[in-house]
Amino acid sequence: MRRLCIYGLLAVSLSYLSGCIEAVELKEETPAEKEFVVHAVLYAGTGRNVVELGFTQEFGIVIPAPEEGANVSVTDEQGNTYSFTEESSGTYIWENTTRPILAGEAFTLNISTRSGEAFTSPPETVPGGVT
Repeated sequence: MRRLCIYGLLAVSLSYLSGCIEAVELKEETPAEKEFVVHAVLYAGTGRNVVELGFTQEFGIVIPAPEEGANVSVTDEQGNTYSFTEESSGTYIWENTTRPILAGEAFTLNISTRSGEAFTSPPETVPGGVT
């Protein structure tokens, strides 16, 4: 009797588990226009500042499409411009070793892509309390 109970419980459990799995078929839609993506970080003080440029990808593509060959710079409130150099594909670096960035200062990000498109951010203020 005990053996029958165990087999019965096992059969019910297996049918329950197999009933919980449902295949879902994802629909591929027409690819949308790729959007330009900017990820930029400026740090108060001196040091390494990074801007990453790329494009959104179609569904199913894991590797991002970096924007290579762009001209990237930031401009401070006094009109001084600081250029970034391309360190690797789509990653631009400003090794700021001489000009400390102060909390509360505003900077404008300037980007010119290799295809000729130009982007300028509104002035962004470096947050306080970071040194």
